[in-house]
Amino acid sequence: MQLTVQESQAPVAVKAAIALIRQTQAPHIVRLGLLGNGDVELEVQPDALLAVARFLRDTPLLDFQYFNFMMANDKIDYLETIYILNSLVHGIRLQLKVRILPNEPKVDSVTAIWRGANWHEREAYDMFGITFTDHPYPQRMFLDEDFEGYPLRKSFKLAGRAE
Repeated sequence: MQLTVQESQAPVAVKAAIALIRQTQAPHIVRLGLLGNGDVELEVQPDALLAVARFLRDTPLLDFQYFNFMMANDKIDYLETIYILNSLVHGIRLQLKVRILPNEPKVDSVTAIWRGANWHEREAYDMFGITFTDHPYPQRMFLDEDFEGYPLRKSFKLAGRAE
């Protein structure tokens, strides 16, 4: 696969990381490229999230040890989780993405890989209804346990809202 113009102008470490990920993780990759802000964007199949996450963290040429944060989005047709990771050794920032079906919002928890993901995943569950398999404390974070719905989903109806 050829590098895009943007990728060809990237620092050597970023080009090497993209090439290594492309070469070793090809069966799991949905999309891989460089974003306008210089972040590497890697979207993977949901069932490959844990394997790819461990690879990103444990491969010395990548060394994505630092978990910045995780967020979720509702794209109407699908939900997505986005994990922002840094390789402080190599000066690379990566966005690891996974698409999730909204009628079956379930994906593996990465808290065993990056402990800092714990609260972020709980917030995504609370606000979007995404269940994280094997999460150590899978409970709501902000809302009461008996609260119905997920307020950050686009399908969530606000009380008293005029239509």
